[in-house]
Amino acid sequence: MEEPWIARIYKSDLTEIKPPSSRLVKVYIASTYTDMVVEKTILFHEVYPQLKHYCMDKYGIEYQMVDMRWGVRDEATDDHMTTTIFLEEIENCKKVSLGPNFVSLIGQKYGYRPLPHQISLELFKIIRENMESMVKEKELIDEWYKKDTNHVPPRYILQPISSILTNFMNKKSIDLQTRDQEKWYQIYKKLQTVFSKITDHLLATNKISRKESSMFKSSVIEREVKKGLLDDPENKFHCLSFLRLVSHIGSIKPCGDTNYNLT
Repeated sequence: MEEPWIARIYKSDLTEIKPPSSRLVKVYIASTYTDMVVEKTILFHEVYPQLKHYCMDKYGIEYQMVDMRWGVRDEATDDHMTTTIFLEEIENCKKVSLGPNFVSLIGQKYGYRPLPHQISLELFKIIRENMESMVKEKELIDEWYKKDTNHVPPRYILQPISSILTNFMNKKSIDLQTRDQEKWYQIYKKLQTVFSKITDHLLATNKISRKESSMFKSSVIEREVKKGLLDDPENKFHCLSFLRLVSHIGSIKPCGDTNYNLT
C-alpha cells in the first residue's frame, strides 16, 4: 500500500516534501530603506566577504546575504508587488538556510507604508459605504482599485502605476518619467491619508478588525519582522535583531523622508 505522502505527490501536493540537505546559510537582512545606509554599506564591503570566506574555508558552507532593498526591479514597484516579494524571500531563506536566516537592523525610523495590493470585496464595500461625504476621495479610490473577478473569491486590486500614469516606466524620456513618478507620489500620499482616516473611524466603531486596519498602516519593516520572527516563534533561534537608538534624534534637523517613530 502506498504511503500517504506518495499519494499526495501524485495530486501535485508537495507541501510536506522537505528540501534536500542544505550546505547553504542564506540570511535575509531587514531594515528601513534609508535608516541604515552607512551600516549596511560597511557590512556589504567589509563583513560579508569575510563571512563568505569563513563559512566556505572552515565548514564548506556557502554564505549568502539577501538585502532586497538593493536591486528591486522597477516592474515590482509598478505592480505594487515589492512587499510581497520581500516576504516570499524571507520564507525562502527560512526553508533553505542551514542555520541563521533572518537579521533585522532596527532604528527609530518606522519606514515606508505600502498601500494594500489587494482588498477583499467585503472590506472594500465597508470602506466605500463609510465615505458618503468624501466624493473626490471615493473617485480616487475607484480609479486605482478595480474589481478582479478572475480571482476566487473576487477582490479589488491596486492597478499598476503605468496603466494610468503611462510614462512611469518610460526610461526613454527622463523628464516624462520623473513627472509621472512625482504624480504617483502625490496620489500615493492622498490614498494613504484617505485610508488612514477612514480605517481609524471603522476600527473605533468596531466595523473592522485591528488586523484589517493594519493592512493600510503597517510599514514594510514591521511586516518583515513579523514574517521572520514574531509570527514564527520556532524560528527565533535562527534570528538576530539589532536595535540602534539615537538619544538626541529629536534635536536633529530632518532631511529627506522624515517618517520617524519616536514613541
